[in-house]
Amino acid sequence: MIPNRELWNNQIATLRVFKYLVAAKVLTDFEVTSVYRDLSLNQCAGGANSSRHLFNSAIDFRIGPEVPQAEDYAFIENSKFKLCQFWVQYGQSLNMGLGLYASGQIHIDTQGYRTWGPDHSRHSSMCNF
Repeated sequence: MIPNRELWNNQIATLRVFKYLVAAKVLTDFEVTSVYRDLSLNQCAGGANSSRHLFNSAIDFRIGPEVPQAEDYAFIENSKFKLCQFWVQYGQSLNMGLGLYASGQIHIDTQGYRTWGPDHSRHSSMCNF
């Protein structure tokens, strides 16, 4: 789905963060699963009413294979740890949001320094070291 032209620039800051995560090898094996969503797609996906996807300023992705095997979990957890280290070090200056969904997919945006996990609170964040 392609967003309206007036929303295109909203993704630039988030794409820059994502590009850096790939260049720095924080993310190496991943698949982007969601970027822009219109209202009906967002509702179908179970997205929040104020989802950053509605404004084309978020990226969701999965680390590793769609159906991970036992040998994949160490890699996935290490990648999450590296993401959290990045968020702790640079997140505030980048206005970066980092979330983990119950499905295991990960969300990043640049619309506020925050982190959350499956219960939509900081308490369940993957960044609670």
